[in-house]
Amino acid sequence: ANANADAGATRVRATVSAGVPSNHGRAEFVAVRLEERDGARVAVPIRGKSGLISQLAGADGFFVIDRNVEGVSAGTEVDVRLFAR
Repeated sequence: ANANADAGATRVRATVSAGVPSNHGRAEFVAVRLEERDGARVAVPIRGKSGLISQLAGADGFFVIDRNVEGVSAGTEVDVRLFAR
């Protein structure tokens, strides 16, 4: 895989609204909806079965949980890669 494949992707920083568990040893791509709350950008994880296209249709973008990390806690700041609209 080309490490620079998404080098041109638009990214924003946001705070995760809820904890997201992840299996250690496997990278996880988490679809999110972005919201403004009290002047802060918040990434709200979209829950559902992995790979559902309807899940992605309502998403503004996604963030990646590294394979060496066992999930992220609510309040963690992440880089959200935005989907082109």
